[in-house]
Amino acid sequence: MSDTTGKRKPYHKLILDLVLIVLVALLYRKQAISLHFHEVAGLVLFGLFAIHMLFNRKWIVGVTRRLTDEKLPVKTRIGWAVDALLAVSWTLTIVSGVLMSKTLGLSLSVPGPWQVVHYTTAALGLALVGIHVGLHLSYLRGIFHPVLSHLGRAAKPVAAVCAAVIVIGGLYSVATTNYLRWLTMPFSASEQGAQGARGDFAVGGAPDGQFPQGDAAEGPRHGGKRGARGDFAPAGDGNGARNGAGQGGAGVLPTILSFGSIAGLFAVLTGIIEQLVRCRKKHLPELPSPDSIDQL
Repeated sequence: MSDTTGKRKPYHKLILDLVLIVLVALLYRKQAISLHFHEVAGLVLFGLFAIHMLFNRKWIVGVTRRLTDEKLPVKTRIGWAVDALLAVSWTLTIVSGVLMSKTLGLSLSVPGPWQVVHYTTAALGLALVGIHVGLHLSYLRGIFHPVLSHLGRAAKPVAAVCAAVIVIGGLYSVATTNYLRWLTMPFSASEQGAQGARGDFAVGGAPDGQFPQGDAAEGPRHGGKRGARGDFAPAGDGNGARNGAGQGGAGVLPTILSFGSIAGLFAVLTGIIEQLVRCRKKHLPELPSPDSIDQL
């Protein structure tokens, strides 16, 4: 019994991670389901993120205590930094979303550039999710090793093809969505002045009394042609349905594939960079120890 338990894979962690990634991707277009779902799911996501950290608390505490240890691997330090940045970015995304909430009944009117914060930290968080996954590719390979072993020699070509598909899909999504604009909002004076109010995925909109163009989630006030300009899709919620029902192509699956592929792009690039660093270290000659060098 003990041997079986020792060999058992932590599939509960993998399932939680998959749910997190799918939910994260789904939130990047509020018209995919509804504005209310977007706001509630954001709070749920924050709770799942807390559970994820709870599952990995031993690693977090252990690495934090050893940050000053010179023997701590560089990859571990990078992983800790990425996770810390991810925690900060998601916290800012959730806080700014709550401050701009329209369906939670909070009616908060706190001044500040919360929409720019919401857009930018959410875009940064998506990249960090991808990097986080990329740093744990060896862990994922270990979990799926039984499946990969059945492929034999075809395992590497299949993995290469999958990686290429993810990279191409990620680059296409970056080029056809507003992801780069969200990411660079703080550096654009015009975007800051407009508060980025053009529909997209943000929870809020413009300040009270002002409605962003193409924000289909605002209902009839923006219906028809203007609603078609919401988000990056060729057609947003063109009928201007209340709560952004997503009738104009802002579907669940396209949203998950678009923004999931962006996270996948960062994951694959991170894995490639790690492999290149490992190969370079193997080919570098070993430096002689100080004791072996004659004193001048």
